[in-house]
Amino acid sequence: MKTVLVIGGGISGLVASINLRNKGYNVILVEKNSNLGGRLYQSREGEYIVNNGPSWYWFPSLIQSIYKKLGIKDVYELERLDPQYKIIFETDVFDIPSDFEITKKLFCMYDPNIINRLNTFMKKSKYKFQKGLGKFIHLPNISVSEYLIPQLPYYIFRFEILKTYRNLCKKVTNYENIQRILEWPALFIGSSPKNIPGLYTLLTYSMLKEGTYIPKKKGMIEIIELLERNCRGIKILKNTEVKDFKIENNEIKKVILNTEEIEVDYVLNSADYYHIEKLLPNKFRSYPNIYWYKMKVCPSAIIFSISLDIKLPQLEFHNLFFRGNLDEHTFFLYNTTILPPKPLFYVNITTKLFKEAPQGQENLFILIPSNPDRDIPTYEINRVFKYVIEEISNFCKIDLNNHILDKRKFVNGTFLTKFNSFKCNAYGLSCDGCQNIFIRPKIKSLYLNNLYYCGQMTSPGPGVAPCMVSGMNSSNLLDENDKHLEPIRFYSWWVIMRLITHFITLFFIIGIRRELYYAMKREFKYLIFNNLNNCPSYNVF
Repeated sequence: MKTVLVIGGGISGLVASINLRNKGYNVILVEKNSNLGGRLYQSREGEYIVNNGPSWYWFPSLIQSIYKKLGIKDVYELERLDPQYKIIFETDVFDIPSDFEITKKLFCMYDPNIINRLNTFMKKSKYKFQKGLGKFIHLPNISVSEYLIPQLPYYIFRFEILKTYRNLCKKVTNYENIQRILEWPALFIGSSPKNIPGLYTLLTYSMLKEGTYIPKKKGMIEIIELLERNCRGIKILKNTEVKDFKIENNEIKKVILNTEEIEVDYVLNSADYYHIEKLLPNKFRSYPNIYWYKMKVCPSAIIFSISLDIKLPQLEFHNLFFRGNLDEHTFFLYNTTILPPKPLFYVNITTKLFKEAPQGQENLFILIPSNPDRDIPTYEINRVFKYVIEEISNFCKIDLNNHILDKRKFVNGTFLTKFNSFKCNAYGLSCDGCQNIFIRPKIKSLYLNNLYYCGQMTSPGPGVAPCMVSGMNSSNLLDENDKHLEPIRFYSWWVIMRLITHFITLFFIIGIRRELYYAMKREFKYLIFNNLNNCPSYNVF
């Protein structure tokens, strides 16, 4: 029985571990922290239960299909939230219903002519949702050649890849606040709606049509508890860090931990991609430092957990405060080193659904996106905290300063210390134009034959469901490669033809841009190495 060591006990690592166990491997899972779940974890502060990380449950059908593939049957019960969330603008307040037909009536109150345009928008987004989640999301994204199919021009047209998320939402309505409702899911994947392809309107479709869910009993932590219960037969080492690797003949032979050394046949990394790359000698790194520092990461975050001695009936379980300008907000996050004057922020009140605080009290989880790769001074943290409390107080018409029992903060630097997070990012790489689909860090190492990757840095991207898919894709690829007994060779003319198609497709899809230089160089390197050095799993034709 071959041994696979999985690094990182987040969602993707847990999914990959269970999948590999089911395929007959001896799986060892190592986790740096004392709990599994990665960014999705729960802590107890006295009488209060504090939930951290994701609180949204989208793509329920996709997640359910992964559980089915893993053979997990004792799945938690889901509750569909109604309203899904409250979004608070300076001029309007919207409670977004779970029923799309009611949502349309709500939008009509502000734009009477929206129905036909909205229906068209949703019809196109439904197609992206069905095809994207049904077919393309499960591709390993090892090479752009996976997309070189006769229907490619048709898919480019139907997926509206050459249009932006923002432009498609603007066609639906002239009412700005409704535009913001349609396009804000772009923030969910760490991007600005004006910088990502129209393909991602599938997020809007999922939100408005499928709805927002939450595990009914205890919330999102049930995902981790479910996966952990199904880790029978997997050796789990918590409070264990990877320190180094012993490499021979382009393979990792031993993984050196802070507690012991383990002989391995394969390594699958679900922890921070860049952190593990740094542990490798330069010649075995798939990507140089210049690559990483050219990549655009998702924002970091300042998180406050607040306990109140009162209830807030004015707010819902999910609350988005869009008091400032969305474009101004993203400009400050990505182009400056200071926080926005009026940052957008999110408030999750877990006590609306779960008993996580004493009777008559409230638990608030407040997330404020912040600039990545910088230390935020205390005075800025204090400023945004004051701003957030004032905004919530003004909306609820009560001074929260008089009712705060306890305050705990989680600043962006904590992402680095707790998760080894590259540039202190909160949830991976953004999905901007040149970091989409196949132009993301690969799930297979270029130079080490037995090293694989999964998680939010890889394709399909950040989020609970995408990370699950990534764990499945990388573990399946590992197993497929392991079962190839005889290497597959290709003729040189075929290599040349594939190189040409790589070049043409990259420029056709994204356009001629300077930053594509490194992306093309990387793709060509993968293709040449693959075909000339017998890595058959790249053959997707």
